[in-house]
This record gives sequence, C-alpha cells and structure tokens, in this order.
Amino acid sequence: MYAEFMLLITFVIMVGFIIQPLLLKKVDRPDDEDITLETLKLRKKVIYKQIKEAEMEYEMGNLSEEDYIRTRNSLKEEASSVIKTIEKK
Repeated sequence: MYAEFMLLITFVIMVGFIIQPLLLKKVDRPDDEDITLETLKLRKKVIYKQIKEAEMEYEMGNLSEEDYIRTRNSLKEEASSVIKTIEKK
C-alpha cells in the first residue's frame, strides 16, 4: 500500500512539473522601440565577438568551411540589422 501511494505522489509531482510551463504567463519580448541604444551597442559588440570566435574556430580546424561561411554570413546579417537600428535611433 505504501509503495502505491509513493508511486501516485511521484506521478502527480511529475505531471505538475510537466504542465507548469503551460500555465505560466508568457513573457513579452520588448519591441524595437523599447530597446535602448546601449543595449543595441552591446549586442553589436557581442556579434563581433562571435564572428571573431568563429574565425578562430575555423582556423583551428574545429569548424568546417561550410559551417564557417554560414555562421559568418548569419552573424554579419544580424550585425547589419543591429547597425541599421542604431542609425535610426
């Protein structure tokens, strides 16, 4: 009887953890207007650092040329978008 009770309690707790995210309020992402200039500049620096890290990984042989090119192009597009947003502010 004790084992069945503990199994039931464990099951209820597990179901609670699984369902919990569905019941929580969603967090809204800030709109472009809400993002400050400092945040954008910081994001630009982070992107540049990611590009340098990708270059280093490629030079060390840890990243294939195809992955390097794809990653670099993606980061450059993101940096371009951030720079355009900075220029608008």
